[in-house]
Amino acid sequence: MAKAADPPAGALAWLTLQIGTLYETDREGRLLRANEPAESADGAGGDAAPFLFFGRTKLGNLWRLRTGLPDALLRELARLAAAERVAPDLEAVPERLHAMRTRIEAHAPVAHAFAGLAFRFPAPDGAATRARVADVAASAVRELDAAGLARAAEVFPRLAPSLSERQPVFGVLPDGVPRSIAYCATRPGRACEVGVDTAPGWRGKGFAASAVSAWAAEMQGRGVIPLYSAALENAASRAVAARLGLIPYASDWHFR
Repeated sequence: MAKAADPPAGALAWLTLQIGTLYETDREGRLLRANEPAESADGAGGDAAPFLFFGRTKLGNLWRLRTGLPDALLRELARLAAAERVAPDLEAVPERLHAMRTRIEAHAPVAHAFAGLAFRFPAPDGAATRARVADVAASAVRELDAAGLARAAEVFPRLAPSLSERQPVFGVLPDGVPRSIAYCATRPGRACEVGVDTAPGWRGKGFAASAVSAWAAEMQGRGVIPLYSAALENAASRAVAARLGLIPYASDWHFR
């Protein structure tokens, strides 16, 4: 078993870890591209980084800007982000978010906007491990081998081009077929963010939580810190976080 990674100290350190896990950056800390497998979920390769990533914790804010933006736009976005107040409510929309988006859209269209919560997993302990083992046994979840990955690719065709690069992949197989899977959404380093998908008709049964729990235990065993994110409006994803007792440390908004 690998030596457990030292967890960050404080919410801002967790947010810094999240940014470094989600994106590749240049020497100036500007975003280059998403830190995803070579074949991304849409088959188009690693996605370009967002124009802006703005993260909020209860102790302070952090932001990153994409490399290659005009200097005047970089300065204006940095000015707006720096002026944003610290808010105790992680879900409170930043007061200057609309102004930042307006500045970006004057430069290029925004095709996608995201708002979400970032979670960390509780530190593993004996009781949690025993509960996880019982949960895994009850839900028929296991790490997928080559044959299991092939079956999962049939159930989740969107992920088919990249599943082999997203290992370890854990699946819940209630009928011998992977109906819910948890996998590496980013390239593993000090930390890794989990991705999870459940097939239609099999949702609402707790399968996603079981798959994520097994994946996180494996990553912790490898000395990698597991991370989890959920869009603010994604009630199902947030329910998984609640079921697993995950701890929110930040919220983030980004525009692509």
